[in-house]
Amino acid sequence: MHRSRIPKYSKVKASVTGWLFATTLVAEKLRVSILGALISITVAEVCAYKLLKQNVKAGELPPYITDLLIMLLGLLEAGVSPFVGCFGYKWRRAVMMTSCLVAGAVSFLWFALPDVNVPESVGYCHGNNTLTAFEAGPRTPIRLSIILFTFIVFGATRLLLWCHGIAYIDEHAPSRLAMHYGVLSALRMLGLVMSYNVLTELLETNMTAQTLIIGIGLLVNALQVYLNVPKVAPEIEDPAKGPTDDLSETSPFVPKVPGSDKRGLRASVVRVFFNTLAMSQMVAMGLMAAALWGFAYHQSDYLKTKFYLHVERNSPMNNAEILRNHAVVLAVAYMGVKFTPPIMEHVVKTQVLAHVAKMCVFTLVLHALIAFVVSCERGEVAGLGERYVQPQCSRACGCAPQWQEFSPVCVVDQMTTFLSPCHAGCTGTEEVGGLRVYSNCTCASLSRRAVSGSCNSNACNGALQLHHVLFALLLSVTALAFQGQGVVILRAADVRDKPTALGLTGAIVAIFTFVCGHLIFLGVTVGSCIWWEGGRCHLQSSKYPYLISGISAAMVLFSFIITLTTVVYMKVAERRTKAEPTINLSDEAEC
Repeated sequence: MHRSRIPKYSKVKASVTGWLFATTLVAEKLRVSILGALISITVAEVCAYKLLKQNVKAGELPPYITDLLIMLLGLLEAGVSPFVGCFGYKWRRAVMMTSCLVAGAVSFLWFALPDVNVPESVGYCHGNNTLTAFEAGPRTPIRLSIILFTFIVFGATRLLLWCHGIAYIDEHAPSRLAMHYGVLSALRMLGLVMSYNVLTELLETNMTAQTLIIGIGLLVNALQVYLNVPKVAPEIEDPAKGPTDDLSETSPFVPKVPGSDKRGLRASVVRVFFNTLAMSQMVAMGLMAAALWGFAYHQSDYLKTKFYLHVERNSPMNNAEILRNHAVVLAVAYMGVKFTPPIMEHVVKTQVLAHVAKMCVFTLVLHALIAFVVSCERGEVAGLGERYVQPQCSRACGCAPQWQEFSPVCVVDQMTTFLSPCHAGCTGTEEVGGLRVYSNCTCASLSRRAVSGSCNSNACNGALQLHHVLFALLLSVTALAFQGQGVVILRAADVRDKPTALGLTGAIVAIFTFVCGHLIFLGVTVGSCIWWEGGRCHLQSSKYPYLISGISAAMVLFSFIITLTTVVYMKVAERRTKAEPTINLSDEAEC
């Protein structure tokens, strides 16, 4: 009788191991792992910000604490980014996996957060509209310590994944760098811009689900890194420098510096610092990031000042928003294909920089369109002049905003917009014909009722939708600029210095965006305020949207000048190199 052969244990083990654990690096799989972790961390950072804001709304922390924290964390990130970039160079797989595990475990600390009593944002006449006195509760230090600790851990994890993940992909799949860097930077940017609105309802109503999604997601990402990244690093596709380009590495932009043959933090930082091409694009990227951050972070104040619309919401994205954000990813993917073989056999730095300069020009045009073309007739607003003054008809109501008083209502009797139910003298709500309206309004002489929204909200809603479309285009061209700048920085850096170059880029972006840029925009926000009450600004002047757009455009203009100057200088250097006569040493010897 024929005996069936049973496979040996060693062969079965080898087959299962080869099926589960990667033996060769597939850049797309590693990108998916890093992308998932970056999205989870970005969402977690926004969650931590909103948790801190809950304490501000409850009156346990001063209103300026969020801006102060953004700048302090920006300084911290700028200080540690170069060290993080150089840390763990030989143990990248373990560093990326461990950082995801630690961040996932730390996120579960949110279950220990003490509850906070967040008051209603808008009150009524003679109702719950008394000003909350600033008073830290006994559990506020515990809650604040947990939030700050998670902020720091999430930031360190993001830096480790960004620096080592992109450098690892570039070293072993350099021909697809534009695609990988573009997708990662675009999704990080979209997550930072969109998460605040997406998480509004989820965070306020179901913190348990939110924590589980973030924590389990990061643990899954750690497992993906463990399975998709081989234990033994594969050979680098080009161990010297990666793909060649139009200028040799001995160009004036990559000078020889002391210690150029050494490896280590100090030597790596010196090489990157004296790399003029890389440093110039870091500064240009920092200016572009500061312009986008300032414009996006102040969107709520920008829109309510320009259209008198209350734009904060309590629901996730709608289909139109999803479609608009897909345009950003599609644009980045298209340019990623254009900058890779067979369309572009090698990365030509001057061509990539010319593309970045074009994106800067498009960004300037979009800022001009958003500021001057998108507009609507806002109608009459009670009490509004150079400074806002509460209308006489509601001064007996004792309106003192707890958190955010701006919530415009329309008194149809006079077709006049009032900036809040309390400032219209309304004492509550009632349902009339299936429509919820504000009732007993002292400023409505006939019907005693008011409806939610400004009187010209229908006219301004169309302008608001156009603003969203142009803003999506602004995100797209900015993402394309980041894509080109990141490719040039990595191509200008030595293969040993890629993580350090990414770390220094993160440091410069943090300084320009979250420290200097945020301080400038904050100064404009406070300086243009026309309704200041309870330590908070509730409305800016009509000049505010133009100031925000103008400052953002000025930063983009400086970035454009830096990029254009770099392109011109590289072209001149290239022509000068071609014009220099070559010396034939063999002919000289014969003479």
